[in-house]
Amino acid sequence: MVASLNTKTGGPSVSVSSLARELARLGQKQKLVSYDYSEHGPTIKIEGVEQTTLPANFIARYLRGWSPEFEKNILALATSSDLVHNHGIWMFPNHYAAKAARQRRKPLVTSPRGMLGTWALSYHSLPKKILWSLRERNDLRNVTAFHATSQVEADDIRRLGFAQPIAVIPNGVDLPTSQGLARKDLEKELPSLQGRRLALFISRIHPKKGLLELVDAWAALPMELHTEWALLIAGPDLTNHLVRVEARILARAMEKSILLHPPVTGLLKQTLLKQAELFILPSHEENFGIVVAEALAHGTPVITTHGTPWEILKHNKCGWWIPMSVDSLRQTLATALLLPPPALAAMGLAGKDYTSLELSWSAIAQKMSLFYAWILNGGPPPSFVRTD
Repeated sequence: MVASLNTKTGGPSVSVSSLARELARLGQKQKLVSYDYSEHGPTIKIEGVEQTTLPANFIARYLRGWSPEFEKNILALATSSDLVHNHGIWMFPNHYAAKAARQRRKPLVTSPRGMLGTWALSYHSLPKKILWSLRERNDLRNVTAFHATSQVEADDIRRLGFAQPIAVIPNGVDLPTSQGLARKDLEKELPSLQGRRLALFISRIHPKKGLLELVDAWAALPMELHTEWALLIAGPDLTNHLVRVEARILARAMEKSILLHPPVTGLLKQTLLKQAELFILPSHEENFGIVVAEALAHGTPVITTHGTPWEILKHNKCGWWIPMSVDSLRQTLATALLLPPPALAAMGLAGKDYTSLELSWSAIAQKMSLFYAWILNGGPPPSFVRTD
């Protein structure tokens, strides 16, 4: 169960659909239920997976997914399943999944998908505290085992007092199958990039992503870098945060150097990831940050923060892992943007090698399949399962 598989709703729609696709290729029979928020793009269709997709009506949209029909579907699907895997918390569909597993006495796996981090819990904290007391804490107490995408996320789960086993399995990444558009064709589509080197941000437009700090840091760079480079920001705005980002860009007189673009998918997204010389994700907090893996897979070095679990960038010399502050971002950007193209390309190649070896979706799905088998059949836990 995942609340949405619409293409523009962010990381979980990509990671859950990719995981389901690869599990199907391993022979796992799956039933996946989600809402369709049609204004956020088409629902991802997954080969080999039985999908139940319910349109999000007016009530569901404004009451966090409340729907007796949705609950009925999940209960029926749980009845004929061996295990329930719930992705996310806080919404009614997540509660329905936990309730169905409990009523039908099925093992329940929950992937918090970053929603139990310190920053995430502090954002809109009052309604979350109310929901925590009313249902969320009890739903999580009844989880058979958790899935975390990083050791950091596993620590967040433990910090909240939950003692169940935790499988630490990262998200995977689809390795590029296309070189994308030629540079001249990209510049026809985005004329503002003509003759300029490209730094890129692709993710949700959300306060968690650190965009206001990024604008401030970029504005503090020497003027010649603003002329040589363009920073392209692309992503869906689900919380109306774009208004604040636009205002900050105008206040810093950066509208010629920082370019805003609607969400990108498919060939255009691959092209931008391939042709960017630098990818930036200055998040306050991420459980994984799948766009970091996507950038590395395309051979693009990354700047990201200690709020993400990407310390490997430093060890593998494929990017920068830095404290989250405007000054730290400014200093790191100044260093990175002054590097010659061959130096950045060498860092990108190191990242590409890492993702192909460690983060292929086929390898991730094999781990998840072992995790399911252990829950259902017992025996010694797999090496990636924390039972501390």
